Amino acid sequence: MTLIVGRIIDDRLFIESDTKITDRSEAKSDPLVGTLKIIILHPFIALTFAGKVYFAEKALKEIYSRGRLQIQDIIEILASNNKESIIASDGNPDKETDFVLAVIENKKPRIFKISNGIIEPNLQTFWLGDKLAFSSFQRNYHALKKGDASEVDSLRNAFKSVVDDESMDTVGNFQVEVHMDEKICPNEIVFLYTNKTEISIVEPQPIHLKEANKYYTIPLGTTAGGAYGISYLVSVSPNLHGVALHFLYGNFGVLFCPQISLKGIKIKDVNGKEFVSELKDKYNLPMQGLVKLDESAIQFVDTRDIISKN
Repeated sequence: MTLIVGRIIDDRLFIESDTKITDRSEAKSDPLVGTLKIIILHPFIALTFAGKVYFAEKALKEIYSRGRLQIQDIIEILASNNKESIIASDGNPDKETDFVLAVIENKKPRIFKISNGIIEPNLQTFWLGDKLAFSSFQRNYHALKKGDASEVDSLRNAFKSVVDDESMDTVGNFQVEVHMDEKICPNEIVFLYTNKTEISIVEPQPIHLKEANKYYTIPLGTTAGGAYGISYLVSVSPNLHGVALHFLYGNFGVLFCPQISLKGIKIKDVNGKEFVSELKDKYNLPMQGLVKLDESAIQFVDTRDIISKN
């Protein structure tokens, strides 16, 4: 199963998703790959799904093969595949495929949910996936809202708590977010994956202060010492939409871009800059986000710029 939640906050839509596959017939042999469950089809259109991956991939292939489509055309494709999944499920709702289509019209979001053979338009919030996981998310979300956290931070952190909960075996792997962004494209508001970096330093990092009034770097830990980190890098292309994960201490990355491949693409033996450079050179996919430079520094990169400078 999975968990996906979305909420409109101040006329901006935020969607959170995991990447885990629990269906043994569809799970990849490598759990690091998983599946992207929030797909940006167009700067103004995003699709999410939960359930049987087969029908989601079938719908995506039809959408991509037909080229330019109206919103109603996409909804009809999703509704058809939802109904097919219900027929094929033999009464098991976990084997059905549910969809949510989000669109930006006049710089404001609209949400359509396609589930149980029904199309629900103009929602303010939605969720797809495992009921137990969603209940856990709700408890965490409302607890965080009672504190000082903003509504957006409450959404993100409540979802992260579910992804990190090892007892929740239907949800996991990686947390991917899509938000409405007004900075990347002048005079427009578009859907964009959210870039972020997570670093966990387990071993103590001694810092020796030899002189007063002098700056000292803080080490980022080592693989031998149990340090762990992921950079979520996002595409900045009007044509190709994807998110890439670079494992800072493992020197490899995974690209999720359904327009290139419905499966995750692993690239081995690359540091952060080499990873984004290869995505640009091989797939013409410019990326931006934070990469680890050395033992004590990370840097924001945008391959629309750094490729031409080197």
